[in-house]
Order: sequence, then structure tokens, then C-alpha cells
Amino acid sequence: MAIIRNVVEWQIKEALERTNKGFDGNVIFNRFEPKGKNFVVTLKVKISKGCGARTGFTGRAMTSACWHVYGMFYQNIFEIFPGAVIISNGEKITQCHGNWIDRNIGSIVQPLMYSDACHCKEHGIAVRA
Repeated sequence: MAIIRNVVEWQIKEALERTNKGFDGNVIFNRFEPKGKNFVVTLKVKISKGCGARTGFTGRAMTSACWHVYGMFYQNIFEIFPGAVIISNGEKITQCHGNWIDRNIGSIVQPLMYSDACHCKEHGIAVRA
């Protein structure tokens, strides 16, 4: 879940449209709620075995959007409006700080980085880390 501040509705929708150009149109809003001057947003994919889908620890396809989708979505928001602020995973993300930070979502014994919890490399998505 992300809380997006300092933007208007069309800017978020435009960011999703731009993001979809890199993910075969597979990304949609799972949640899109205006909350005062903020927006609460989560993303998912239409086809769990398609571009931008996250995988679980076992490699099973999920309908959640992967790290690359969120990173590109946030980057597109900042390109549309550099003054946007995003709160995601308890962290503040701005145009200059916080996007594309990878984390271990596995365990110490079986690490799994956000950037590896998908099949983006196999779909030819330019992977950032």
C-alpha cells in the first residue's frame, strides 16, 4: 500500500498508463481511494503469469504487482509531478530519495530480494536494482 501526497487524480492515472507501456498493459489498480488530499493506492496485475506479477517464496505466481512495477509507477509519478511524496512500507519516498531501494523479504536462511520476487528478467523488463 502506498499513500501518495501532493498530486491530483489524473496524475496518478497517467502514471499508471505510462507504467503499463512497459508491462504489456497488465497492471491495474487494486485499491485507489482518495483520503482527504492524499490517495491510498495498491497495484495488481490482470494475469498472474504475465508481465509485472510478483511471485511468492516458492515461485508461485501472484496477482500482486512486483517491485519493478511499483518502482516504475513511482518514477512516473515523479516525472509527472516532482513534488509528489509517497509513503510506502513506512518509508518516505521523494523524487530524490527512496525509490528503487531493494529489500530482503525472505529470511536469513532463505533470502529473497524484492527485485527477485518476479519473472521480469524473463519477460525482458529492464531490471533496476
